[in-house]
Amino acid sequence: MNFIDTIKLIRANQWYKNLVIFLSLIFGKELFNLFAFQQTIIGFLALCLISSSNYIINDIIDIKKDRNNPEKKNRPLASGSIKIWQALIIFLFLLLLGLYISFSLSKIFFIFVLTLLTFTQLYSFILKNEIL
Repeated sequence: MNFIDTIKLIRANQWYKNLVIFLSLIFGKELFNLFAFQQTIIGFLALCLISSSNYIINDIIDIKKDRNNPEKKNRPLASGSIKIWQALIIFLFLLLLGLYISFSLSKIFFIFVLTLLTFTQLYSFILKNEIL
């Protein structure tokens, strides 16, 4: 396991999706409030950690399918460059740290993050196989 494979595993290139959290500063007219900006950066970090933990679980669930997929077979888990037990340790670390950070910001943000986590896990384990 190397650093590049770990970055690929956590899909840091997908973190831009969490930039949506900064819209709260714009719509709340707090864009130039330094404290609100700092809190939002911390919230962004928490969301990145949680989304990365979701990607790891999703890759573990899909490892057999990914190994047979021409585009996904080179992902760290599918290729074997990161072992499942290593990915689970990274998952647990990111999940706990993300939850801790979100709880330290506020109970409401923590509930939001738990809701996001719940729905993404529902998707990973159940909904992605359902025809809607």
